Amino acid sequence: MRSRCVEQRIEHVVQLIAGLSVLLVRASAVCVSELIDAGRVFSHVVTCCFAQSWLFGGDHLKSALTARNFPAHALLLILFAASVYVIDAEEAAASQIKFGVVAITGQAAPGAGTGVTYLYLDAPVINDAGQVGYPAYLTGVDVARANDRAIYAGPFAAPQLVSRAGDVAPGMSEGEIVLGYFSGPILNDAGQVAYHALLEGRRSAAIFAGPLTGPQLMSREGDAAPGTPAGVKYSSFFASSFNTDPPVVNDSGQAAYCAKLIGSGLTSANDTAIYAGLLGSPQLVARTGDAAPGTPAGVKYSSVGTPALNDAGWVAHVAGLTGSGVTSANDEALFAGPGGALQLVARKGDNAPGVPASVKYEALSPPALNDAGQVAYHAVLTGSGVTVANDRAIYAGSRTAPQLVARTGDAAPGMPAGVTYASLSLSLLPVLNDAGQVAYTARLKGSGVTASNDAAVYAGLPGAPHLIAREGEPAPGTPAGITYASFLTPALNDAGQTAFLARLGGDDLTEANSDGLFVSDPVLGGLLIVREGDLFDVGGGDLRTIANNGIGFLAGRSDDMSTGLSNDGTLAFRLIFTDGTNGIFTATIVPEPTAMALLVVAGLTVVCCRSLRRCS
Repeated sequence: MRSRCVEQRIEHVVQLIAGLSVLLVRASAVCVSELIDAGRVFSHVVTCCFAQSWLFGGDHLKSALTARNFPAHALLLILFAASVYVIDAEEAAASQIKFGVVAITGQAAPGAGTGVTYLYLDAPVINDAGQVGYPAYLTGVDVARANDRAIYAGPFAAPQLVSRAGDVAPGMSEGEIVLGYFSGPILNDAGQVAYHALLEGRRSAAIFAGPLTGPQLMSREGDAAPGTPAGVKYSSFFASSFNTDPPVVNDSGQAAYCAKLIGSGLTSANDTAIYAGLLGSPQLVARTGDAAPGTPAGVKYSSVGTPALNDAGWVAHVAGLTGSGVTSANDEALFAGPGGALQLVARKGDNAPGVPASVKYEALSPPALNDAGQVAYHAVLTGSGVTVANDRAIYAGSRTAPQLVARTGDAAPGMPAGVTYASLSLSLLPVLNDAGQVAYTARLKGSGVTASNDAAVYAGLPGAPHLIAREGEPAPGTPAGITYASFLTPALNDAGQTAFLARLGGDDLTEANSDGLFVSDPVLGGLLIVREGDLFDVGGGDLRTIANNGIGFLAGRSDDMSTGLSNDGTLAFRLIFTDGTNGIFTATIVPEPTAMALLVVAGLTVVCCRSLRRCS
């Protein structure tokens, strides 16, 4: 009976160690630097105790397992294993990021024919289904200018040809050849793609959208414009000559885009529109000359901007106003809501939330829109007490009650007393995730702030943004003395991770190694993904040096826009190398073990110890 008890104890030990091993494997990517030194000391103590109780206990395993103080031995074993992990935490940091190769120049271009390879690859987009999309230039057998461009999308390991210049456009007649692409692709989580293309037949632009294996024509220049009188047609799909944004596609298979119109009764006052809806049946959402919702009678749209679209089919856009009572003080507004029921969110000249009653909106940026129907936007303020030192703000929240996130002149979170926001750039718009968090860049001023530490990245809920990165701080993963110098717009996923391109500062920097792509994780902190001048393994130990301006990463503004960061922490980016090659790659952030995993191991310990008490 007693030998059976010993066997049970051995089994419990094995189960406990197995459980602990699972936790430690999952935790192998976690490096908590402040614990490393303490962990080394702790390890020596535990090792000595473990060795004394284990090696000098007579019949080592049997005596330890049959002793009444077995729980102490088991605990020492656990602590010993944990201490080994803590010692190794510093070395484990390198495994926090797992890289993958999607495509690289010189490789055969899938679906393009024998002898055709990738010549050049542009920055990719990524979705939450483990797929990427990217434009490509081709070279090789029978490749000429008329057929050297293509769009690819699909799983990381097997992207496929979606469309190629020189081929017949999907769903079109033989004469409708694709000449090239204006923009795209956009990729949703359902594996659908959308892009602009130029067709040869009428030499017209068109929007295609749908499954990777068969996107279909959605809209085309010269076709009848839905929701308008007979004879009105699409003229182009750009709201202005500077707008080349691709159509937006959501996870529900809907798309949204801006269009210029032409035809009978059309003037400059009513020739621009926003469309949204299912891929085969777009509906008119807003048109210049139509009544602007939420405004007094007689107020109309004078212009409409590029739309944002969420998974519920809601649209958000900024627009110019004209008509009765409209002046230069109130001629701009922001709208959001279901396609057929837009609501006024904010209007130039109205009181701005979160500031004194005399302060009003003077200008509004294009909005970001999340799946909860929340918006985020920049605003310029005017009114009593407003100067150039406090006239910029960021707002985020519901369309009925947006909150003030940041305002120039206000205290900057995470900074010493006296440090305030100096500027909030209108050109680097805020990013919004589905959890209602917003990310943005800012300039700082005040006590201790100089030109070498006045840029910062913030992220968080509207009422509690926190500092992500600051100019002058050490850049993670770089040698001592290398710091952040400036930032581009960050990407933000639903897990609260941010990813951003940063310029670096410090000694021994040149144009060849002064930029990097970084991630900030709520648990792991800052991580370097790639840096110019570093060696990068493109597969099989083939190391190549990342070139100057060689990192291509798309931030986007929500998960239904062009973004290089997925919700599981995977990044997709393009690298150019000093040997002239380039490629599309992924980097996955390995998660930290959860509190639940710790509870599981603790539970195993308790079960083991209780069983041992009964056995003894």
